[in-house]
Amino acid sequence: MDVCKFLDLPIDIRKNIYLQLNGMLGNSNFDSNKFSINIQETRTENTIPVSKKAKSNRKTRIQTYYKIFEPIFAMLNHSNLFEKWLYHAIWLRYDSIMLDCMRINHFYGGQVLGSLDWIQLDGKLRLAYFDEHYVLQVWYTFKEYNKWIVRGSSAIETESKIDYLRLNIDHLNSMGSVFEKTLDDFGKHDMYLKINEIHFNSDEDENAESDFLPNYNEDSVTDTEAENTDALDISFKNKLNDKNIIAIIQRMENMKNLSKLTITTDRLYQTLVNLQGVRDNPGRIISYMVRKRITEIQINRVKQLSFKSRIGDFGKWENLNRLELNNIQYLDMNLIYFPDSCKELVLKNIRILKWWNAEESLVPILFTESAHEQKKIWIKKQNRKKQVKEYRLNEHYLKPEIIENCKDIVKSMIGRSSTNKLNYISLVSINKTVNNFIIVPSNLYDNNRIQLFNINRYIEEVYII
Repeated sequence: MDVCKFLDLPIDIRKNIYLQLNGMLGNSNFDSNKFSINIQETRTENTIPVSKKAKSNRKTRIQTYYKIFEPIFAMLNHSNLFEKWLYHAIWLRYDSIMLDCMRINHFYGGQVLGSLDWIQLDGKLRLAYFDEHYVLQVWYTFKEYNKWIVRGSSAIETESKIDYLRLNIDHLNSMGSVFEKTLDDFGKHDMYLKINEIHFNSDEDENAESDFLPNYNEDSVTDTEAENTDALDISFKNKLNDKNIIAIIQRMENMKNLSKLTITTDRLYQTLVNLQGVRDNPGRIISYMVRKRITEIQINRVKQLSFKSRIGDFGKWENLNRLELNNIQYLDMNLIYFPDSCKELVLKNIRILKWWNAEESLVPILFTESAHEQKKIWIKKQNRKKQVKEYRLNEHYLKPEIIENCKDIVKSMIGRSSTNKLNYISLVSINKTVNNFIIVPSNLYDNNRIQLFNINRYIEEVYII
């Protein structure tokens, strides 16, 4: 490939290419549960012999690098492959394609590669990019990043603002005793303002304390089965004992530019986001001033957000603009409360979804006629692109006041607040719904502000009102 010609391509084309590569520029992959790194080698006709001194120097360099990178690479439990990883890692951070990808990622505010993680490496704070397999690809000091990426290209006019830097508990925990030093270094070098996102995760007794949701049979789940989990709710424990998480919470007041939280596991969601067990955790709860700064929350791998007597209450996050729920076992939208500020909702990989039950209010209005007359109420259309059956109210048959009444009911149900106005909803890979249909507002659906991806097997019908 001609690198110069590639870098001359328009920025949007290069962006789409990097998105297709999914950040795997180093070509690291897992094959049959074995980690391998494939590096494209340049073959020459004549092989140059390597002297004993060169081999000795190479061995010394590897030993030196191993001491530096051991905490990072130990996360994968593939230390025997360290040497192979090192061959591509030490030069990839200087590669022109990699630098271009990092610059485009900065230009689009972290939308290409995602957030960059703060790590401690060789005694210094550094920004790092890990691929989807948690393999370290590149790392830079903040000074290097600002010089090479933010201000490093005259061809890409970028803003100096950096708002996609993350503190990831997983990466810091893997470094053992370096955790406290990392937090102290943020204070010493006045770097707390350079944290925009925190990823909270904890494996501490997680299986013992959060295994309260029965294993649903996805083909026979009912509302009653889901609601009966309330009886098991009392066994849930909210005590937060993770010292590293507590240490970060106590320093969050200093992170003035913090705007996003990613929460993984049930107990952390209930304690840090849903604010359950406040009395049990004095000094271990995210303060009101910090919550006011948060505009985006992502929840991962939680079995259930709400129960009959405990709703999923995001109302305490009064400036929340975007909420993403990912890998949830059972999600009842009727038991989720959104703040008025929330505009965007993303649902991904939901095992069982119970949509807003607007049909309970619509039945007395629309289903009072005979079976023959009911067929005239709806206009049916097969949407082949979205692979769903669409039903719309027949404006030629129903009175205008009835249609307006139905629209008001549906709009008021979405978000469960009369003042809330969600203007974008995305459904991705929904495995099962309590009913095989959803009811949506026409103003959102017709303007592509309700997106459906990979749901055709489980959401068969969409009622657009």
